[in-house]
Amino acid sequence: MKTKTAVWLGIGVVVVGGVALGLTIFGILEYSFHNSDLYKMSLERVQKEKQVVDVIGEPMRPKYFVLGNIEVQTSGGRSTGHGDLYYDIVGPRGKCEVYVTGEKDGVWTFTRLEVNLPGREKNLVLESSENQK
Repeated sequence: MKTKTAVWLGIGVVVVGGVALGLTIFGILEYSFHNSDLYKMSLERVQKEKQVVDVIGEPMRPKYFVLGNIEVQTSGGRSTGHGDLYYDIVGPRGKCEVYVTGEKDGVWTFTRLEVNLPGREKNLVLESSENQK
């Protein structure tokens, strides 16, 4: 009987430990995304866009979850990298989806910043590398 109890206790500890580890890693990733320059720059740009304000209203705030990836390498004191992020912003009249892609060569620049507004067929393109050529 003691052996069964020990086995179940061991399984419980492993499961709880695994869940705690997973939540910790998820929290660290979300914290990293929310504090990245690419995220902050895109959020500020979207919140100032008149067409977005007109559709979802003010005040607007980002929802908690940010999906995507950011890779940054530093060599010789210079940072380079690439990032792709997706997140939602909500306002009193609705929500919008933000898609941002950027390149870092010392500083971040957008290669794509689009907003999917409710009731519109096409995304609102705020920044695009196609526009910069």
